[in-house]
Amino acid sequence: MSRRLSTSALGLISGATALWLQACAGAQSPADTFQRDLDAYHAHLRWGRFDEAANYLAEDEREEFFGALEQRGEGYQITDFEVKSVTVTEANKEALVVVWIQSYRLPSTTMRAETTLETWSWDEELRTWQITDLEKR
Repeated sequence: MSRRLSTSALGLISGATALWLQACAGAQSPADTFQRDLDAYHAHLRWGRFDEAANYLAEDEREEFFGALEQRGEGYQITDFEVKSVTVTEANKEALVVVWIQSYRLPSTTMRAETTLETWSWDEELRTWQITDLEKR
């Protein structure tokens, strides 16, 4: 008599295996995690999850970030973005990222485009990348 595992049981086994493999791999280096953090931050921005995006900013940048959002007003929506360039330092501890962002604010349907320079820095203590400076260009 054969028994088949349910889809949810297979999912649990796969998830547990992935966690186990991650634990065995040890701590990841800055180079290993940069692209993941960069992509996650921009995805949060694109889909309007600004609280989640703020988690990628250094503590002293968050107030300015939320102030800029408040100034843009309710109905602010990012419609598109493109990472134009990424320059990582030789030590893989800092990166300069130029991003083009297209947005609008309801009720207007006029699109605005802006370019932002993001300075990302590796926080050794937290073992994560954080945006330490945001500058409109």
